[in-house]
Amino acid sequence: MITITITAKTKGLLLAALDAHATDDALGLKTRRRNEDPRIVAPVVAAWPADADGMFRIALSLRDLTITWRAYSLNEIAAGRGQRAAAHDYAAALGLTIGVDLVDAYEYVAQRLAGSGVRGVNGDRDGWTQPCRWVICDGETPQPKHRYAASEWRRRARTHEACADVGLALRGRNTWHPRATLLFLTPREKSQTAPAPALSAVEDDAIEGLMAA
Repeated sequence: MITITITAKTKGLLLAALDAHATDDALGLKTRRRNEDPRIVAPVVAAWPADADGMFRIALSLRDLTITWRAYSLNEIAAGRGQRAAAHDYAAALGLTIGVDLVDAYEYVAQRLAGSGVRGVNGDRDGWTQPCRWVICDGETPQPKHRYAASEWRRRARTHEACADVGLALRGRNTWHPRATLLFLTPREKSQTAPAPALSAVEDDAIEGLMAA
């Protein structure tokens, strides 16, 4: 389980987002069992009591946190916000700074762009294609005009359009000035691997002696 720490105001925003998007296909999660239904997350968040300091420390599974993150992202995107460039601020507001990393959502993006004629990820789904990387970097470029005939510029334009159609980029932007959204990222629990114990001075000397032998 992962604990998020949020204010009462943020809790209200999360509940509004879950109410609006819990059944949205854009969540990108398949429901195989009843306890995987995205609609069960909102009652958990709603019923969670505040601590003495007024903060809500809510324990969620990674799946439920992913649902919460994507629903909140979709709400922000619908309001013309939710840019990937502001991910750090959103993570802080949602209490994701401890125990959780936001990582590239390769599988999710591949799923969202399926059937669009655009490839956002490479064949191994562990890296972005060049046109998609341009969108993610909020590519700013003068309109290519005569250079538009170059296949690379056509791919960039088509990728931006396809991303905007599925919420991966903000709608209404100039073709050559994309703004990627939070949906390019997904939460992942940080490794709990314990750090290696520090060596004493005696142990350090012993290791150095073995290496020098």
